[in-house]
Amino acid sequence: MYGPKINQARDSLIDILRKLRPIDAFNIVLFDDSLTLFRESFIAATILNVNMAVEYAASKVVARGSTNLLKAINMVDSTSMIDDRGNIVIFLTDGLPSSGATTNPNEIRANIRNANYVTTGSKREYKAVIYSLAFGFDMDFGFLSALSEENGANARRIFEGVSAKNQLVYFYDELSDPYLSRVSFSIFNLDTRTEINKQVKVVTSRSEFPYFFGGSEIVMVGKMNAISTESWGICVNAVSSTGNTIIPIPSSLLDSLPSGISNEGRVDFIERIFAYKQIKYYLIMMDIARDESDAVKFKTLALNMSLEYNFVTPLTSMVVTQRLHDPSAEMDV
Repeated sequence: MYGPKINQARDSLIDILRKLRPIDAFNIVLFDDSLTLFRESFIAATILNVNMAVEYAASKVVARGSTNLLKAINMVDSTSMIDDRGNIVIFLTDGLPSSGATTNPNEIRANIRNANYVTTGSKREYKAVIYSLAFGFDMDFGFLSALSEENGANARRIFEGVSAKNQLVYFYDELSDPYLSRVSFSIFNLDTRTEINKQVKVVTSRSEFPYFFGGSEIVMVGKMNAISTESWGICVNAVSSTGNTIIPIPSSLLDSLPSGISNEGRVDFIERIFAYKQIKYYLIMMDIARDESDAVKFKTLALNMSLEYNFVTPLTSMVVTQRLHDPSAEMDV
């Protein structure tokens, strides 16, 4: 990375550092064809440490050599994570790997998955979620987007000539205050405390999330076969600062509608939200598919649902037809 992109990356890093809270812990990994760590392990975001980190970033974040993305991420993985904290990696790059054991994007993604995934029972968790900030117009955004999506996060574009600072303010504010981690939703019989998911067919847009951040929201939409019990509800499981948290939500609380939505339009409204969330899920799965057959499968699912519900998506388009101008319809005033 060089030129305006490296300047934006440096300014963005400094902005992020200055927004850290005293309860946060952080480290900096600089990478090109070699790696440099600010500290050997995470350190507290005290005023002194942040000021030293800002000075370090101002002097050390400069254009140097090529880009070894794989080694950089593996170095982050080998740095001791803090178990009782939300571990977040913010990856500032142009997404153009040019050195290292491999520069193949698919091989890099596979190596990162192997290093970052932790399997607990039937669940897959991440040692850290990886957000990517992609700088410039020539970045490989598809690669960075797939890398972040399959590691619990997403990628953002930072364009040259646009104020990175303003974009960073909004971005960092979104994830500066993690309330809950390991958030999952399930449908329960609240009388017997048994999971209905295992008894009837349940389809949800998405039911597991690495983090819930303050000021954000989680929308889960689903459909299921008719059930015999009235006492069903949603059970939210998560980890908070005080330990494991279970929040039961009875179905009676789910019956209220947003203002302006009538009962007549209720089914169509919820169904379209479900379709919208499903299409987004299929598009993500298409991007991160590991082989061509899976990519085609998810693309087909997304396309068919987009056409069924008349949604404009990256796979569909909107055609506007305009009436021909009729001069005879003009009137003198």
